[in-house]
Amino acid sequence: MESHQLLLPGRLLLYLGAIATLAAADVAIPAGRPPAGCRTRCGDVDIPYPFGIFDSDRPDCAYHSGFQLNCTSVNGTARPMF
Repeated sequence: MESHQLLLPGRLLLYLGAIATLAAADVAIPAGRPPAGCRTRCGDVDIPYPFGIFDSDRPDCAYHSGFQLNCTSVNGTARPMF
């Protein structure tokens, strides 16, 4: 058997251990309220924190930029959209 084939089981165990560790990690998103002055409604839909409605003047209304929604008017009705 070649030497690189002997290392394969060890690498596999290392990768599986890393995946298990990452899967077990506790990812905490802070609970609470958005900063004062942030919109929390789009049309008739409540937008709970950590999500937020995009506002170029208030980038801190969502926990992270990936949690921002656009409040877009569709046929005269405001609707949240990604």
